Amino acid sequence: MNRISYMTRNELTKRVYTIQVLKELGVTLAAVNFIFVKDELNTIEFNSYKYGITKYSLSENKFYGNLWESENEAKAVSDLNYHYTSIGLGSVATNNDLDLKILNTVLEAITDIDLNRIIEKAIDEKQNTEKEVEVYFNDKCF
Repeated sequence: MNRISYMTRNELTKRVYTIQVLKELGVTLAAVNFIFVKDELNTIEFNSYKYGITKYSLSENKFYGNLWESENEAKAVSDLNYHYTSIGLGSVATNNDLDLKILNTVLEAITDIDLNRIIEKAIDEKQNTEKEVEVYFNDKCF
């Protein structure tokens, strides 16, 4: 059974709000990170266990992402990786269709109407959602 985790963390130059869906043994199935810089929502990051990671920059109104590398790509890095394979983000950049596939996969895994609405307002409607993100996480975390 999957479990949902909510976290907030303050770093030196940014504040990050995270919601993640955890599979067995704590493996992250999907995650969304809201990244605030100087108290303004700067980036929303979508992490898909299956496909990769894409980030939406609010200031640029643009997605940037990478797909997970395949097992063969990971093994080709070195002889050591061939025997002890570690899958990471590959150099394959996403396009708009892949960004939306990652986004939709993450939102399907989380299935939270309130969260979906906040993301829709930020990305589709270009509305300011900083306070809504803070209230959403304050209700969940505290």
